[in-house]
Amino acid sequence: MVIGLIPTGTASAVGEAISLSPTEGPAGTTVTVTGTNWEEHASRGLDVPINIGTSQLAVAHPAANGDFVVDIEIPRATPPGAVRIDAIIGNGGSASATFTVTESSNPQTTPQTGLAAAKCKQVKIVYAGGFNDSTGGTDFTGPLIARLKDAGLTDLPPVEQVDYPALHGVVHPPTELETNTDEKAVVAKLKFLLPQLPADGCFVLIGYSTGVVAIEKATSTGPDVISKNLGRRIAAIELFGNPKQLPIVTPHDVGAQYKGRTIRECNPLDTLCTGAVSQSCKTALLLGDKIGILRSCFPSEHLPPAYAKSGKADSAATEAVCLVRGTACPAAQTVESGDTLWELAEKIFGNPTKWRAILDANFAKIEKVARDHGFVSSDTGHWIFPGTDLVIPANA
Repeated sequence: MVIGLIPTGTASAVGEAISLSPTEGPAGTTVTVTGTNWEEHASRGLDVPINIGTSQLAVAHPAANGDFVVDIEIPRATPPGAVRIDAIIGNGGSASATFTVTESSNPQTTPQTGLAAAKCKQVKIVYAGGFNDSTGGTDFTGPLIARLKDAGLTDLPPVEQVDYPALHGVVHPPTELETNTDEKAVVAKLKFLLPQLPADGCFVLIGYSTGVVAIEKATSTGPDVISKNLGRRIAAIELFGNPKQLPIVTPHDVGAQYKGRTIRECNPLDTLCTGAVSQSCKTALLLGDKIGILRSCFPSEHLPPAYAKSGKADSAATEAVCLVRGTACPAAQTVESGDTLWELAEKIFGNPTKWRAILDANFAKIEKVARDHGFVSSDTGHWIFPGTDLVIPANA
């Protein structure tokens, strides 16, 4: 559901309020939105959409006491300046707070120096999957392989998958100690592969759901942390659907030395990384009920195909290739409701006739999204859809 921008003069919330932490930072910053006094919504079972303009970034679920906490990511295409974040009220009003987008560059797109990645010729992709994940990671690895080949990097050995109990749906007691098993499996896999990697080779790690926690711990706080020498061979880390909202998951992060090489993606309606999980999910987790977990804990927006359909996997792949090559990434622009390539070219380049350059740089993605929406094609870029992340060519 997309909620329109609240026009000036629309009544604001009476009592309902939100606050932000932090209140400023570069585009791409993760912001925690805390809501208070939303008791009426809780009593009526109403969700609270969190928007910037017409773009819905998350959905909050107020607790019985009227409070909620949800994380959003400031879209990477947001220009510097103040942006209003709205929590939409059922009567059409909103509770709002302001976030200031600073000029600082996004560390995810900053080229790295001193890394083997800068002269990387062979790329070994290592996938750490999620709970009961039988996909093999193709929704995430496929776009990366395609982008690497487009960039002329063709020495791509088969994808390696980290094997651990959660991948097969084995339910462990909800303790921090259990996630150490997953973390150790990541480190063991990399140690095993390192001797096979040529001097001009590097790793790209991809973590999905449970795999995110495994990679975070392997690069920071786990009992068997990746060695410094091995860590230098990791060119990029892609993380999707961090299940940080699950009550059994202790929040982690990658080590400081990996932050500039880490790309995080979360679908706006993936409640495992943006909102609060249901009580039935919490109960299933505490009971170790595998069927209950699969039914109640995983919204469709969390599943791998949703990350491929939303363009998040493709967007992350584009950034990862920049890191592998040691070059700066092109700028990005997220399509909003009402946008056209003509208008975007005028906005970005000051010349609407350069729309074709945007189409050429994103042709495969634009065509796929159009087909996903039921069209035979995009009709040469006529049909573009909100939420699509476009790469903006530097030399249009």
